[in-house]
Amino acid sequence: MLRPAFDPQATLGRSAFGRLGHTQTLGHHRAMTRDEITDVEIDGEGRLRIRPLKEDLPYIWRAAMEVYWDPASRTLYSPKPREWTYPMWFRQLVAAAADEYGVQLSLSAATRWSNVPPDLRSEIEGLPEWKPSSG
Repeated sequence: MLRPAFDPQATLGRSAFGRLGHTQTLGHHRAMTRDEITDVEIDGEGRLRIRPLKEDLPYIWRAAMEVYWDPASRTLYSPKPREWTYPMWFRQLVAAAADEYGVQLSLSAATRWSNVPPDLRSEIEGLPEWKPSSG
């Protein structure tokens, strides 16, 4: 039996087209892609949001980590913290991008911070695994 050139069932759930038009493999081992976090914000509803410089992550919900993608603002966001702290949610947002897309998000000296108190910013920046890179 001949297989059609495009079999949606064979590819469903395995790949998605990234913002730049390249195919990204989801849910499989692969080399990590690096991307910078351009913005960290606590929105009006108390949710932590981070914006990657290059990557769009629309299927982040597949990670089943309570992490979501807002296409209008191009941000990953968490629910308003209940039991977890903002630094815990920051780790969760970054971990979901790594687990689902193979994207390693990192802070930089150019990251903009909005509505994040200075002590909370210092706590997030002080996390050993997320210290800002030197550019």
